[in-house]
Amino acid sequence: MEAGCANEIGSLVTTRVVTCSYCGGRAKFVSGDVVYGRTGPWSSMAFWYCAPCKAWVGCHKRNSKYGFIGDEPLGRLADYELRRAKRILHSVFDPLWKRKWMPRGVAYKSLAKAMGIPVKDCHIGYFDLNQCREAYVAVNDIRMGLSRFDR
Repeated sequence: MEAGCANEIGSLVTTRVVTCSYCGGRAKFVSGDVVYGRTGPWSSMAFWYCAPCKAWVGCHKRNSKYGFIGDEPLGRLADYELRRAKRILHSVFDPLWKRKWMPRGVAYKSLAKAMGIPVKDCHIGYFDLNQCREAYVAVNDIRMGLSRFDR
């Protein structure tokens, strides 16, 4: 997509430019059908997609409260290996707050502290592969620090 060139999905038109972190090319704004190659529950969802790298990222849903128009990436474009690493990381991290072992904000603050990064940068969607690996170790350390009575 060229700078200033409109891309659209249904009624949503965007001029946002998203760059692929793998090849440096410009990602294309597409529907889930393009990403997954078939229709399904993701068909109406928006994605940024780099076909040569087979990398993509979903978009925030429209939300006027937070100012989202529906083309904002949820993180960085991810290839198969990074998508897999993020799924695994979420599977160990999310129970910290979903099972109420700690509030969500405290879970992210704990992870940020363990990784030595600012809380504002502690977002799994933006992590690269090395950060996912580091976070996995950190989350397991955090979980080990919780007594089983706290869970």
